[in-house]
Amino acid sequence: MSDPTLSAEWAAWPLTEKLAQLAAYHCDVLHVEEEPRGSNRGAWVERYLAAAGAEAGEPWCAAFVTYLLRQCGYGSFPESPAAVSSWGRWAEDHHKIAFTAMRGGLFFLLRADGTGHMGICLSGPDEDGDFRTIEGNSNADGSREGYAVVRRARNASGLRFIAL
Repeated sequence: MSDPTLSAEWAAWPLTEKLAQLAAYHCDVLHVEEEPRGSNRGAWVERYLAAAGAEAGEPWCAAFVTYLLRQCGYGSFPESPAAVSSWGRWAEDHHKIAFTAMRGGLFFLLRADGTGHMGICLSGPDEDGDFRTIEGNSNADGSREGYAVVRRARNASGLRFIAL
């Protein structure tokens, strides 16, 4: 897989497909990981953080989403796009909350302590409520403080969704 933004078809793809393809490129081709692990740093991680107006070393799941959306030409963002809570408020205020996961949409989780996690949906839910994702600042265990861009399977229970 080469950089999808260089393909002749890129301009014609809907935003949701651009987002899914670009996320796959960062995961499967670039194999983005923190350098060193556990630091919230590295060349790509710092690009993501800069795109969201965050400083190096901050958690970067929302910054990953923000960076990819900017690369896809999306123009509507929360006031603080590096914060999952800001994405949740923005989605509610802009009537973007969806009832289910869908390819090229976003998922997010907010905890009572204000922490959260988000990523990109690659599929809708199966019969068990599981769907596929690509997430930044995660790992194989699904941590919100992971170290890489990874593919995951998640259950929709307790998550909220954003339709772009």
